[in-house]
Amino acid sequence: MAQAIAKQKIKLAGVDNVIKVESAGLFVNDGDKINEKAKIALKKLGIKATSRKAKQIRTQDLDKYKLIITMTGAQKEKINRKNCFSVYDFCKQEIMDPFGQSQEVYDATAKQLEFAVDVILKKILGDRK
Repeated sequence: MAQAIAKQKIKLAGVDNVIKVESAGLFVNDGDKINEKAKIALKKLGIKATSRKAKQIRTQDLDKYKLIITMTGAQKEKINRKNCFSVYDFCKQEIMDPFGQSQEVYDATAKQLEFAVDVILKKILGDRK
């Protein structure tokens, strides 16, 4: 959900030629499809879910990113890179994984992500947005 929301916001800000977004997880199964509840939550925000599949983060890939943003402080600690920040660093809230929860939790998580992306983009872009 985070990637879909961020990509839409970046495109709407007109900076999709400058900012690229990729999503990867610490504890995911490579190739898993997006959860149906996540698709519904995104649709409620007016965002079409892609057919993108889950990707496990790999240590060797971390060096290619200028900025890494994790959903939680624990994830930030696990990655342990100078260019790694958590959503909390920007928004003073963490984004908990809704996996296995109700549709209402997925919807709430999508709204949290939308807020977080807005805050983070504003801080990154400054007056450009």
